[in-house]
Amino acid sequence: YPEISLAGSYTTNAFDANKDDALDDGSFGNENDQFVIGVNVSFPISFEQERVNLAQKNVELMQAKLSRKLVEDQFRFNSDRLQKLMKTRKENLYTTQSRLKNAKASLNETSRLFNIGRVDIDRFINAEQDLLNTRQSFVNNWFEYEIALSQKASLYGKLLNILKQKF
Repeated sequence: YPEISLAGSYTTNAFDANKDDALDDGSFGNENDQFVIGVNVSFPISFEQERVNLAQKNVELMQAKLSRKLVEDQFRFNSDRLQKLMKTRKENLYTTQSRLKNAKASLNETSRLFNIGRVDIDRFINAEQDLLNTRQSFVNNWFEYEIALSQKASLYGKLLNILKQKF
């Protein structure tokens, strides 16, 4: 758009503001009152700076859109990964829990057979060791499941809610 400006000015040779005549009615010539009114219209010939600014803003907008898409994709990827990880951890936890139940039953049976002299000490010790290993595996699987749960809660911004429930 063109720029339009209006200007005006007034000048005189009268020195005394209370009197209309210069130098107490004496003047070196005629009164010299001058009125100037002007209109200035300027058209920009080139819009190069505006084009550069527009291109820069378009680049910034594109970068912001790509950054947002990257964050969304990372969030979606992490959410899917954690969902699969939690499913696997939960399955491992159920499997280990079942193994723990079987190891306890096996130790009880081995203990009963050991007490009546049907199995030797090595088999009894192996049954106890199997129960200890299974308990350790159960605790490890439970811990890994809790880590995955915490990571998912952290991803969705609900970690504090989970921690408040636990403690």
